[in-house]
Amino acid sequence: MRKFIHEEIIAKTPDPGEEITKLKSELSSLEAEANRLLDIATPANRDFVDERLGKIRVRKQELEPRLADLERVDFQPVDLEAATRDALAYLARFRNILEEGALEQRKEFLRGFVHEISIDPDTARGVITFYELPISSLMMVPRARVEPTR
Repeated sequence: MRKFIHEEIIAKTPDPGEEITKLKSELSSLEAEANRLLDIATPANRDFVDERLGKIRVRKQELEPRLADLERVDFQPVDLEAATRDALAYLARFRNILEEGALEQRKEFLRGFVHEISIDPDTARGVITFYELPISSLMMVPRARVEPTR
């Protein structure tokens, strides 16, 4: 279960801090290059400097919004051990809830596994999409699909 949670949740939700660091570093390098070009600008190399400054400006305009977006993200890393414990505890309740729980308890429990049920009345077929892990444990991602055959 621990390996599964790591592969499916933690590995697919990277910490934006690394990308933020890279973007800030690149923006800093661009700023330094722009200052260097301005320091060496002469009437003889003006066209070259202007062209290069234009490319720097375009690149900064690409990077700055991405950096702003990443800095707004409220990243909360998943605690692998806690997520594993929660998922195992949730699954351990499966038999008990389905056998002894009230109808509402059973419905609520199953909602943690079923993402969506789609019915096509024209073909008399339905598709059930399951979450990969119980919804109360972690943020879920729809994954498995079950299509019954006749």
